[in-house]
Amino acid sequence: MDDEKPEHVKMEPLDAVISVAHGNVSVLTSNELVVDHVIEAIGMGRYQWQLLFSCSFGFLVDQMLLISITIIMPNAAKEFGPRYQTLLSASLYAGLFVGALTCGILADLLGRKLIWQLSIFGVSSVTLLAASSPNWAALNIWTTLCGFLAGGNCMHLLSSKTPV
Repeated sequence: MDDEKPEHVKMEPLDAVISVAHGNVSVLTSNELVVDHVIEAIGMGRYQWQLLFSCSFGFLVDQMLLISITIIMPNAAKEFGPRYQTLLSASLYAGLFVGALTCGILADLLGRKLIWQLSIFGVSSVTLLAASSPNWAALNIWTTLCGFLAGGNCMHLLSSKTPV
């Protein structure tokens, strides 16, 4: 099976770097080989499993929030009778955008673990408040706040733990 792989995939990382110097392999291919070699050398230990679970939980929270908005939007629109029904998903995406930018900066200043924990706890709490919204405007405000808190809970954690 290894004979089917292209020549640059079978190289060792140092050989790939030398091949870049000679112009035989692209720099991106060389970097890919070095990263693959480092990840293979590190292996999948207890820390990597914890990181995988932690990031997966953050991703799950983001996806559940998006799906729940999709599910409740038609019923909430029937109950509250808004002029623009799609404003709910727009407010969620606006909150996600601003939250991703803000949480990334705050994570650099205050620490990634603290911001991630506050983000997960905050989105859980605010989602409960959003469920008790008395009108369409309040639902949009709570949804924007949910998006803001959910915006930066996964990627900033993962990016700080990458081995390269």
